[in-house]
Amino acid sequence: GVREAAVIARTEGEETELCAYIEGQDQKTARTELGKRLPAYMMPSSFIEMREWPVTPSGKLDRKALPAPDGAAERRVYTAPRTITEMKLAKLWEEVLKYGPAGTRDHFFEQGGHSLKATALVSRIVKAFGVQVPLKEIFAKPTLEELAAVIQELDESPHAAIEPADKQDTYPV
Repeated sequence: GVREAAVIARTEGEETELCAYIEGQDQKTARTELGKRLPAYMMPSSFIEMREWPVTPSGKLDRKALPAPDGAAERRVYTAPRTITEMKLAKLWEEVLKYGPAGTRDHFFEQGGHSLKATALVSRIVKAFGVQVPLKEIFAKPTLEELAAVIQELDESPHAAIEPADKQDTYPV
């Protein structure tokens, strides 16, 4: 359904991300279809629907004149975090992605995440929650709500609750 498309790397400050420009298909459908063919770390962070393309005097695409993503069209309806885990994770998410407020239905890779940011998030999760979330879980469960459930499950693991024998309290019978 896409008639024309272009993808460029945009740098804003120290961050570089892929931005896709498409004509002929809405961004949600394009993202879904492309997501079936590409791994999450290769997905553009932004999709912008184009009706007219900027061209140079020679008729070629003027990449420098393509509009910058504003992020507003990318955002889903905001759903506030409901649990302590979701609230703490939302704060980490906002720090790593440099956007906010983070809602429970927000998708890490749709909000500008990529493999390096996912690694940074894993590191912050260890510090904040004391659990090691495998990097692959961020790719498998990319919404804040899903990732919070993974953290909660790891935090409630029966292995984490067992104390070594020398540290267990003993009571006289």
